[in-house]
Amino acid sequence: MRKPRFANLWQTMLQRLGRTQPRKAVVSTQSTGEFDQTLKNTINMSSHNETQLQKKEALGEKINARVDSINTENERRRAAKEEKKSEDESVPLYLSWFNEQKNAVIEGIKSASEGKIGKESLPAHIDSLYAIMSSLKKKFTESTIFLPSYEIRSSQVTIENLENQLETAKSTLLPRKKFAFSKKSASTPTTTTETNTTPTPTTSSSKTLDLSNSEYTESVSNVKGQTLVLRPKVESRTTDFVLSHLVDCVIFILYPLTALRVDNLTNCTIVSSPVEGSSFFDKCENCEFYLTSQQVRIHNSHHSNFYLLVKSHPIIEDCNTLGFAPFDGVCEGLVEWSPLQEKWNEKNLGESSKEGYNKWDKVEDFNWLRNDTKSPNWFVTEKKTISYPVVK
Repeated sequence: MRKPRFANLWQTMLQRLGRTQPRKAVVSTQSTGEFDQTLKNTINMSSHNETQLQKKEALGEKINARVDSINTENERRRAAKEEKKSEDESVPLYLSWFNEQKNAVIEGIKSASEGKIGKESLPAHIDSLYAIMSSLKKKFTESTIFLPSYEIRSSQVTIENLENQLETAKSTLLPRKKFAFSKKSASTPTTTTETNTTPTPTTSSSKTLDLSNSEYTESVSNVKGQTLVLRPKVESRTTDFVLSHLVDCVIFILYPLTALRVDNLTNCTIVSSPVEGSSFFDKCENCEFYLTSQQVRIHNSHHSNFYLLVKSHPIIEDCNTLGFAPFDGVCEGLVEWSPLQEKWNEKNLGESSKEGYNKWDKVEDFNWLRNDTKSPNWFVTEKKTISYPVVK
């Protein structure tokens, strides 16, 4: 077998270096196919190592992402914990303030009831207690965002009880003009309006509000300290009626009404015949209303009671301390009353005149957006009956 050329070369080099027995050269006898397979295996091993490296890098990225996620969640929980801590700290502050205001109202009522407040100072004292109640209810409304549900219910009950106590004290200490007629009044013909005629105003300028819903509109305005029975001259004609700027008046309306508008009344009692359409009240203070109507809307009114027989939910806005109770539609002592009420009942009630039809207690407060709790701006008051002492 012939030696390869480089074998002689190695031998020559070894001899020159002084080696007599040269090592045998390792000569590769691999075929081309074997060499290709070895090269392929080497390439595959390199590719495998690269893939493993990529997997390790991807795993590292996942771990880093998970760590970042955990850190973010911990930060969120820490912030929520701080926020909850802040809210919990607000509850004691609110309750402390609430109790101070509650005690102030209770002490104020007690002082007035025990005669510790002078008669001349009594109206201002009662007004100051109402101002405290107004502030109390406003703060309560703002605090419902963070108050627990049981604190909300407790505050509502307390506010309603305080309002009832204050109303009772006011009616006792500052009674309204009694709803009665003296013998002198009985012998004197009661002031009665005729069509297109209104009682003489107490001031030279007469400010009235116009309702243009129907062909006819009657109005009474700028009257103080009078008792009026308002009768139409034409019995069959339906009318829109406006009451405005009245003080210390008792008004009976005996018109067939299509609409009623009441504006700027103070210390008045209004007994209205049934209203076919809507009744609107604005800026009424310390008043009582006895009313049958399709719809009732009340704006900017305070410390007043509404006795209603109404087909739809009463609506209030920008109001507080409003009492609601059912009205049976009965007013004894006026012969014109029953036919008007019976006509309305026949047209609007029919077979539906059963319990639950009167929506007097389904009050919707446009300033109260919470559906889970009742608005503190109105309360249920005791039902009353109304009558006219002199049969006409």
